[in-house]
Amino acid sequence: MNSNVRALHKLRMWISERSGVGGWQVNLETQQVTWTEETRKIHGVGPDFVPSVEEAINFYPEEARGTVTSAIEEALQTGSPWEFELPFNRACGTQIWVRAKGEAIFEDGVPRQLMGTFQDITHIVRRREELEQAQKAAQTAKERLWRAIEALPEAFVLYDTDDKVALFNTRYRALYAHSARAIKTGATFESILRYGLDNRQYPEAFGREEEWLEERLERHRNPVGQITQELPGDKHLQIHEVILPSGDTVGFRVDVTQLTRQQRELAEKAVALEEAAVTDPLTELGNRRALDMHVRSLRHTSVATDTFGLLHLDLDRFKPINDVFGHAAGDFILRQVAETLRRSVKHNDFIARVGGDEFVVVLGAPCNEEDASRVAQRIIKTCQQPLEWEGKPLLYGASVGISIGPASQLPAMINDADIALYEAKNSGRNRHFVFNADLRRRVEDKKRLSDDLFRAIEQKEIVGFYQPQFRASDHAFCGMEALARWEHPEDGTLSPGVFLPIADEVGLLSQIDKLVFEHAVETGMALAEQGTMCPKMAVNIDLKQLVQSKSEIWLPRKEDLPFSLAIEILETLDVDRDLELVSWAIDDLRERGLLIEVDDFGSGHASLTSLLKIKPDRVKLDLGLVHASRIDPQGAGKMVKSICNMCLDLGIKVTAEGIETELDADAMTDLGCDTLQGYMFSKPLSRSDLLVWSRTANISEAAPTPLLKRA
Repeated sequence: MNSNVRALHKLRMWISERSGVGGWQVNLETQQVTWTEETRKIHGVGPDFVPSVEEAINFYPEEARGTVTSAIEEALQTGSPWEFELPFNRACGTQIWVRAKGEAIFEDGVPRQLMGTFQDITHIVRRREELEQAQKAAQTAKERLWRAIEALPEAFVLYDTDDKVALFNTRYRALYAHSARAIKTGATFESILRYGLDNRQYPEAFGREEEWLEERLERHRNPVGQITQELPGDKHLQIHEVILPSGDTVGFRVDVTQLTRQQRELAEKAVALEEAAVTDPLTELGNRRALDMHVRSLRHTSVATDTFGLLHLDLDRFKPINDVFGHAAGDFILRQVAETLRRSVKHNDFIARVGGDEFVVVLGAPCNEEDASRVAQRIIKTCQQPLEWEGKPLLYGASVGISIGPASQLPAMINDADIALYEAKNSGRNRHFVFNADLRRRVEDKKRLSDDLFRAIEQKEIVGFYQPQFRASDHAFCGMEALARWEHPEDGTLSPGVFLPIADEVGLLSQIDKLVFEHAVETGMALAEQGTMCPKMAVNIDLKQLVQSKSEIWLPRKEDLPFSLAIEILETLDVDRDLELVSWAIDDLRERGLLIEVDDFGSGHASLTSLLKIKPDRVKLDLGLVHASRIDPQGAGKMVKSICNMCLDLGIKVTAEGIETELDADAMTDLGCDTLQGYMFSKPLSRSDLLVWSRTANISEAAPTPLLKRA
């Protein structure tokens, strides 16, 4: 029997320890207080401490003791048990929260004992307080968001993944007066449309309601570009809809009634003017319509062996003249260029002004590449001569694209000359370029790469390559930078210089950023799994794309990663112009525990005030500046030293990339850079090569150690 009692006592002790619940007892006849070991542990006293009832109550703060004594008195009088949560002072002075339960034990109607339980619930109270604060913050954020949505000048609506109305502002319902009753939370987009159709809200749908409905639903499910919509009373809206990564659909409605009416009036006037004349009134040259007519005429009257030259001319530095000196000065330049063109061509050649500062010249047959180039050079040379305007010199220039071919190819030659003009401008301006097979091939290759890039993103062929970074003081591994690479199935590994400009043109930068970012995070996790500590992973992300693509959906928080994560933003970002956008994005990144670094610092795009506004954790010196300091230590070297000193004063760390030799490393260290990166240490590595490198370099998981083997 004794063994059963001991076992039962042991079980009770085990349960008490595991549950964190202690027990207590008061013999009302002797006033003896008995505590279990867990209760003593909560009070913070040893086994020799034997409290009185008063001493036990005094562990509670003074303001809470009345609650305890009142509960005991009521229990003794009525037999009512008690349970309360109160602050509590442990013997060491630390205040905690406890849950105390108790009741009086009666025998023959007389209370003989007080018994109860005692539990430390500090963690529960703290969690409850945190939850309440989070709920208050969420409610505040919700209210602020709603006020912001209501303040929008445009109509706003949000449809959930089931295409039901989740949120809309007053402006949205006001625009759709005929279907206002149907616009309410939970209503489907289709039901609102049908209500509007029944109330003849969409004039363009009259007589073809079901067909119109299907077309509108399709555009809603797969939004591409903007939609214009007519409402009764000659009212017009511009609709912008975007499907979010979550599956929700955001919609904006902009009232463009006045603009539409103005555009209609202008279009009607333009048609009348076009029918009445084919002359540009400013320069008295032909206009685009005249060019089209001339091309059609040549195609019908020329023989197959005739070859023509087509020059597409665009003025350089014309916009600054307009901005600084006004449109009158710009018009003066255009008239002078028109006169230059007249003097530079033959009487049977054709000249047209086809844009603000664009001209097309059709050189009559026979014309070859040499003839066209000679005319282009003459025009360019003349346009390089400054013109005087109100006593001030106007400096401008011209770039020319040339194409040669028969009259039957003139429409295509206009496009070819435009491509050649683009090449001339990219080559330095104030020059001409003749369209050729090589340029066509490059354009086609660019188109092929553009098409491949869409597929590459779907197939996740865009990956990260990783270049390790090292502490300048002892060459210890301290992090790495993720660099975008394209693992092209046919062309091999392509550098970002090949595909990022194309990605920018076709709007794929944010998706590429996302792929490289995800690859970098996965790589950092893979290093951690094999026991290698990666102190920091830096990833280049376009800050504007970061905001526009709602990247907060895929950006992690620091606590989710076993390494620090740094976002590198280009110094080319115009912080002064986009301060509000930049500040919002950077604040969001910092809230996630991510570091902010400015890449290519010193390339001349950012102001020092921009640096103060961003307040980055680190800047990375522009590669050209690092190389220049190697050649010119007294010039560029002093500039680097000044940048490092300035950053040191601001608490900003400095990385030097492009380190190729020990001399480079020593020089950049002496100038004040604390981190080095370059081929002296390692070239950018694929993930598999990086994992091998990290093992052979003997990098400790506990802390970065000096590199034992350079890749």
